[in-house]
Amino acid sequence: MVFSIPAVRRGVSLGAFAVALGSVGAAASIDQALAASAATQDTVHVDIPAGSLASVLRQFATATGTKLEYSSPTVQGLTSPGLHGNFSVQEGFSHALRNHGLTVQQGHPGYFTVVKASSAIILSPVRVRGTASQQAKTMGEGLAGQKETATGPVKGYVAHLSASGTKTETPLIETPQSISVVPRDLISDIGAQSLGQALVYSAGVQTQPYGFDPRYDQPLIRGFSASQYGNYRDGMRFANGSFAYFRNEPYEAERIEVFRGPTSVLYGSNNPGGLTNVVSKLPVDTPIHEVELTLGNYNRYQGEFDFGGAVDHGHDVLYRLTGLFRDSDTQVHNTKDNRIAVAPSMTFHITPRTTLTVLGEYQKNLTSMWPYYLYMPGKGLTHIRVGDPAYDAFRQQQWYFGYKLEHKVSDLVTLRQNFRYGHAYLDGEFEDSYALLGPNLTRYAGQWQEGLTSLNIDTQAQFKFRTGPVQHTILFGVDYFQQHLNSKMGEGWGSTLNLLNPVYSTSGVSIIQTATDVYQVIDQVGIYAQEQLSWKHWHLLLGGREDIVGTSSKNLLANNTTGYHL
Repeated sequence: MVFSIPAVRRGVSLGAFAVALGSVGAAASIDQALAASAATQDTVHVDIPAGSLASVLRQFATATGTKLEYSSPTVQGLTSPGLHGNFSVQEGFSHALRNHGLTVQQGHPGYFTVVKASSAIILSPVRVRGTASQQAKTMGEGLAGQKETATGPVKGYVAHLSASGTKTETPLIETPQSISVVPRDLISDIGAQSLGQALVYSAGVQTQPYGFDPRYDQPLIRGFSASQYGNYRDGMRFANGSFAYFRNEPYEAERIEVFRGPTSVLYGSNNPGGLTNVVSKLPVDTPIHEVELTLGNYNRYQGEFDFGGAVDHGHDVLYRLTGLFRDSDTQVHNTKDNRIAVAPSMTFHITPRTTLTVLGEYQKNLTSMWPYYLYMPGKGLTHIRVGDPAYDAFRQQQWYFGYKLEHKVSDLVTLRQNFRYGHAYLDGEFEDSYALLGPNLTRYAGQWQEGLTSLNIDTQAQFKFRTGPVQHTILFGVDYFQQHLNSKMGEGWGSTLNLLNPVYSTSGVSIIQTATDVYQVIDQVGIYAQEQLSWKHWHLLLGGREDIVGTSSKNLLANNTTGYHL
């Protein structure tokens, strides 16, 4: 069992408070712990009497406003003479634990974990100042790469930082909306093969509302669909058509975040339930060499690889190459779940203040357009395919490339620009039930072709400064989204299927006639501003956004165009 000791300085818990008027939003929260104070060397005077070690630790954590975690067997039966005098956080914990072969490790500021001490002698804190050599700087950069960031790896299952709720690196405890982070370790440990499987333990998310479907990820967040407008990758929206969707491969994700509640103040048009944001694996300077092979039910054969590290000795150029190959049947007869996915990326530390990351992905999927069994009144679900395995096909391909550019003008000003250009294409055929005449099921046939091209640009300017005791983080941004969609559907009569003796073939499919052929363009420009204010235990988030949207839709069969501009 693991115990978590909360800070004493709880004050009044407001949870999350949000007000929205038009496109302006405000939110405020009081966090339960002054976590940052634990990272300082300030001392606190305590007079804690002798008692059980657990009691002394609990009282000291309360007095310093820190959060301490330990397992009960680790401290069971141990005593402490107490703590009397002035101690910093690290000194106090070390003094209480020193006679028991234990010590504490600090994770995120304000969070400590009791662990077994090494055999080395523990000395009192020593402060050293100096100028690092080039080698030391390189080592420091490598160590810094191991620290948690809002888009980087998470140690274990618990993340402390996220950028989905504010577009800035903000502790989750200071973000006044509900955000869940599914880190890489959890995705791997549960063996998630889809976005829905990765989110299965996320509160408020219905991951597969329509049951088994290898074609799409269609999560519902707080009852609202997040597949059409709420599908984000690296903080930018993935465009989706009627059938052509950009898919997310979980193996390529460093973390998957669920941002619950209204998100339009920051991101523009979205459903009120929230959004999912898949954060890509990015280059790191720690070498990565991973290869996995998987065998599973339904003739599942899958291989994955993940390689990364530094290209040069100075760690100025980093790379990451992630890929997956899968050949698999499914629980529905003659329905495949095949995938090929490759995601390369490179990071260039152009100057100490300028970083450029170039990334991309190619993905190819093959399954059935209509992967369902027939349901018959009075008999229930059968094992008869509604569609024809010899005809049904769902062939989807996608690719994108982009970059993430960041330049720190000074310690107060940071400029960022994120860019992505991508294309998704779907080509599919299907047969579906039309009427039942005795044992014979008449079916209609359809074909669907969609091509989808999208462009995203998000440019930001961030300012961090203090006015007296108040810390300010101000963000100004302009984002641009463009989508081109060509959707073409054809219909005809399919073959007849004898349910008593089903024999599948394509000989009965008639000539497919084009029913719809539409070309649609969407342009959206958004201007947004946000301010985060922190004063003691108070955190206030203010935001506003204005969008200019234009769309046009051309019926290529009737040769007419409609559109609007807002």
